[in-house]
Amino acid sequence: MPLWDAFVRTSRNGIFMFLRQYVEYHADRFPDHSLMLFDDTDRLVALLPATEQTDESQKVFSSHAGLTFGGFVLSPQTKAHEVISLFSATLGYLRQHHFDRFVYKAAPVIYHQCPSEDVDYALWLNGAQLAVCNLSTCIDLHSPLALAFDRNRRRGQRKALRRGYSVAETDDLGELWPIVTESLMSKYGVQPVHSMSEIALLRQRFPQNIRVVVARLDGKVSGGIVIYESAQVAHSQYAHATPEAKASGVIDMLYIHLIEYYKSQRPEIRYFDFGISNTDGGLFLNRNLIAYKEDYGGRGVSYKTYVIDLRNSGKA
Repeated sequence: MPLWDAFVRTSRNGIFMFLRQYVEYHADRFPDHSLMLFDDTDRLVALLPATEQTDESQKVFSSHAGLTFGGFVLSPQTKAHEVISLFSATLGYLRQHHFDRFVYKAAPVIYHQCPSEDVDYALWLNGAQLAVCNLSTCIDLHSPLALAFDRNRRRGQRKALRRGYSVAETDDLGELWPIVTESLMSKYGVQPVHSMSEIALLRQRFPQNIRVVVARLDGKVSGGIVIYESAQVAHSQYAHATPEAKASGVIDMLYIHLIEYYKSQRPEIRYFDFGISNTDGGLFLNRNLIAYKEDYGGRGVSYKTYVIDLRNSGKA
């Protein structure tokens, strides 16, 4: 949809994951119910990537069930009073269409290219309840307060380099994805959120935004990290290695390589985001995992989900 995508690209808080080719890649699992909001002059003022689901007999409108986060995508020209109005109009639309619950997965502040927390104010005005608060670990690459790497992480990097591991970018997921799958199954008993074919499809559609960096030993892939690049955020995920490579410091080597690359060669990228360290809707914090991420100098950024009960006749 050209109008949708053009708005995302010129918005103040939109990212490539809100483009239609990304939003719709798993529409078979997450039925789309995205909204476009116009003012009285038919000017497009906001988008809302969203899905429709049934959960425990409730009709749920979620922004966005198939994405890490969603929320209103706003024009730089959209002002606070307009945000409040469009939020009220959205609630009216949802009640008119007999939705029971509005789940709002807010975009973390690091993805805002200019201040965009007027939506947070509108959420509060309309009685939204904080339902989930996950904690991610992020480095502000531009901050003079950015911390140095912990010596254990540097030690791991040196160990991997001494053993002959090297870092390279790749277009071939065939060697890495079995490592990711085996690592997740052995540690957590789960499959990757994305299948290899899904990641390959998304990389084909967004080659400038999705990168795969791997470690090799004697030409063979031993581990890797997938990077999602937005306008100012590099978000890492699927950081896994074989047991031997992990013991040899390969993950340390990969992370340090990436962080130093963004610091020295990509000044437009301000934040390096390691992702969340929570389960159980944020109630359980994996202290070992977050401590490992903090060893690189990262500190906390929250990923918040709000819920509005639409069964009330007025504001929730």
